[in-house]
Amino acid sequence: MRNDLRALIVCIGLIAGMLAVPGGVHAKSYGPGSPEQEIAEQIEIINSEITSETPNRLAIQQALLIVRTRGNHEFEPALHELRSMLKQKRLSISKIERRGELYNEFDKAIAAVRNRIEVRSAADVKKDEASPTAQSRPTYFRDYLLKAKDDPRAKQGHQIHEKIPTIPEEYLLVVLSGILTDDIRLGRAAGKPQVLSGRDLEAQKVMDVLVRSKARNPVLVGSAGVGKTSVARIVAEDILDGHYPHTDVYLSELENAEIIVTTPSRMSQMALSNEPTAQAAAVEQFFDAVRAVEQNYLNKTGVKKNLIVFIDDMHALDPPQINALKQVIENEQHPVRIIGASLNEALELKLKKASGIKKLLEIIPVQEFSVEQTLNLLKGTWAPEFLEKYNVKFTEKALSVLLTVSAYIRPGLARPEGPFMVMQEVAVKAHRDQEGQLVEIDDDYIYEYVRKVTGIPTNPHKADEFDGYLKNLRSTLSARVANQQNMIDALVDVWSQVLTGNPQIPKSVLLTGPTGTGKTLLAEN
Repeated sequence: MRNDLRALIVCIGLIAGMLAVPGGVHAKSYGPGSPEQEIAEQIEIINSEITSETPNRLAIQQALLIVRTRGNHEFEPALHELRSMLKQKRLSISKIERRGELYNEFDKAIAAVRNRIEVRSAADVKKDEASPTAQSRPTYFRDYLLKAKDDPRAKQGHQIHEKIPTIPEEYLLVVLSGILTDDIRLGRAAGKPQVLSGRDLEAQKVMDVLVRSKARNPVLVGSAGVGKTSVARIVAEDILDGHYPHTDVYLSELENAEIIVTTPSRMSQMALSNEPTAQAAAVEQFFDAVRAVEQNYLNKTGVKKNLIVFIDDMHALDPPQINALKQVIENEQHPVRIIGASLNEALELKLKKASGIKKLLEIIPVQEFSVEQTLNLLKGTWAPEFLEKYNVKFTEKALSVLLTVSAYIRPGLARPEGPFMVMQEVAVKAHRDQEGQLVEIDDDYIYEYVRKVTGIPTNPHKADEFDGYLKNLRSTLSARVANQQNMIDALVDVWSQVLTGNPQIPKSVLLTGPTGTGKTLLAEN
């Protein structure tokens, strides 16, 4: 009995050890207090939270940020393993919500450590900053915020400024998790800058609105997929590159500025409850944290740094959140700057219920790309990108077909996002099927892909095949529905137009006649 118990304890110990060592990261022994050991401890924290019954999202985010800014390629396998564990643990992780955002945090951390050879310690950072080549390395705003979070005065509730609340750690982490300008710096440092085009006019309008005295809050409005978030990225890039008039007006608002990304749901999850007052308080506290970070930076460096908050999916704001946001942007003593992005009709409905806020916003329409604009974007930007990444080459005719058929597969996405998403799906499938060998995608490949995905039984652009399909369809329907040839011919003609015409323009058929003539039977067949 005693031996059995001892064996059981040994087994439990082995299992616990396996759980605590995702990806075999700790198989290598790290010295106590070494930079590697510090990163390994953060990996253990993430593992512990994911395997916990009540995972702490903020603890996972904080540990990921440290791994992301200081870890090296040795920790990449562990991050992949932990991400897989997160995906498998759907039920318990749903308690903390924002699982998709945690996936993104893992992806960012994996990308950051992949090309880093050495682990960075605090001493390494100081040494880098003192070196002559320090200016060639991008300065991340996230690094400053991490130092601010670890400041003992912050942990003791030190009042940064008499009129600005102390930054609660959980709110500081929310700001940390969505720094768009840092993401752009990171991509550039890795040699993978994001190529964006076609939205320069909208980006200029956004910056012009940001420097106004009144109605200085631009809101990008348009259908899903038109590129509202891309406009915000272009604004962030222009701010980093100084692509704006260097007058006192523009410099005072945009020089050294950072863009922080948030969403209504992200702010909502900071609330203590779902009560309207708690939801409103969460919005106010988020922007209090933004103001506090600005003031903290000014006090410590003597440099003004404006934080511009990009609120994606702004139409998802609840009335209490909208009213709280109105009070925030009306505050002239401690003004904040926001950029919104929203679906048109949804935002209009929300603003009708919130009196007064509409006059504080400047609506900037983001129109759908034309066919020509989208084709130029696919040819000039994404075709070369997919050739390099997936070893897949698209013919010009295939790209033209993509523009037509993408609405069958992605009917809810406008140009350019719809065609891009279908193009990406096709590239990944071809890359997988050919095991990475070079493959050329022509129009027939696109039609065949659409046929498989949508269930359309034929390629409507192969004349002989399509004519045979329609002839067989008429014959089949005639055999099943007696004495209704005119109705059958009309219905098949419309179906032919659906398959060969613009999928974004619906077709309709109204079948009329007495009961029992075969209307329902024909439609079913």
